[in-house]
Amino acid sequence: MTLAFARRPLVVVGALLMSFDAHAAEPPPTPPSAPVSLATLLDYAAEHAPAVVAMNARRAEVAATRASIIGLPERTELQLAVGPRIGGDGTDLDASIGLSQTFDVSGTNAARERLAKRVAGRVDAEIASTLAEARARVTAAFAEALAARLARAVAARAAAFAAELRVIATNRVRAGDGVRSDLRLAEADAILADADLAAAERAVQTTRIALAIAAGWPTETPPEPADDALPPAPDFATLRARLDDHPSLLALRARRAELAARRTVLARAGASRPAFGVELSREGSPGPELAQWIVLATATFQLGTVDPARGEVASLTAEAEILTAEEAATRAQLDATLALAWNRLEAAKAREASLSAAHTPLDAALADLRQALTAGELSLTELAVVRERVLALEGATNAARAETLRARAGLEAVLANTPNIQTRTEPTP
Repeated sequence: MTLAFARRPLVVVGALLMSFDAHAAEPPPTPPSAPVSLATLLDYAAEHAPAVVAMNARRAEVAATRASIIGLPERTELQLAVGPRIGGDGTDLDASIGLSQTFDVSGTNAARERLAKRVAGRVDAEIASTLAEARARVTAAFAEALAARLARAVAARAAAFAAELRVIATNRVRAGDGVRSDLRLAEADAILADADLAAAERAVQTTRIALAIAAGWPTETPPEPADDALPPAPDFATLRARLDDHPSLLALRARRAELAARRTVLARAGASRPAFGVELSREGSPGPELAQWIVLATATFQLGTVDPARGEVASLTAEAEILTAEEAATRAQLDATLALAWNRLEAAKAREASLSAAHTPLDAALADLRQALTAGELSLTELAVVRERVLALEGATNAARAETLRARAGLEAVLANTPNIQTRTEPTP
């Protein structure tokens, strides 16, 4: 007999099944046999999730990028000159030595410092966005593991009850009190129930492996969820307020701040950089006069205005305007997506509550059927029909619980995932 509750396919996110090898040898933070809570898995994923590990490696870029942006300090220049002075009475030597220092009067160096900080801020925002998405993937995988475990529990009870009925039918046939059609029905039900239980066991193992991959946990010892449900969701107003600091919006703002800093640096690329210094000169005398020593203060100014990056500045200005519009569109889309996810969760909770209130716990319902069979109130054939309806109701209730788990995880995904956003990066000047 096919049980409806065991035939529903479990949806396992394909993106979670990416290659994982760098951290397979690392021991888990708790013994393999100990169930692991969602909070522990989220903490573990913050350091070991594949996407987070790859993104954290980008922090090494920040130092190199800073060095390329800041560049070398202002140069101090040394000038030397020497040559003969030739006159009618002989020759002598002229010499001079000068020292000058270039000064950044336009604030270019400070602008480059700000740009380096903005680049680091953009990388931090991208890492935070990646971490939030990794946490959402772990939560979704955790929900799938809980749903699979619910289905396995029902399948195990159904298989045990079917095995018990097969024993009863066998004993009745041997005693001459039963018919072989009842025995064949009981055997078929037991075979199907065992197959459903085996499928449920495989689904549990599959979801645990997917959970391990999402969290960066060793797949040799996939974690067993310690909780029976996800944390309750805050109220809708609180969730909507959290969208103000959504990772995708923070990444866009960090990118726009970087563009503004980069535009300032380029705008000051042609600014004058005066140099001030001092020069000591010796003027030789080819005659009997003594040589002269001269001390001069020097100043060097660049004349004219140069704007070599006008086109790049205009391009960055246009890109910043695009990012501003993109942020507004993203926020509007987040509002709509959050409302949709919230309605889905509320609908799932309402269905679960309705089914839970209407049905008798499975163990009690099966005990009633067992008692009715023993008392002769039901034949095995009649019991099979009633049992099918009992299991169908249990399966529907179980599916409603699983849908609530998935809807709760979907709400977390809305608060973390980036909707149709591609964060761009530009080469440093």
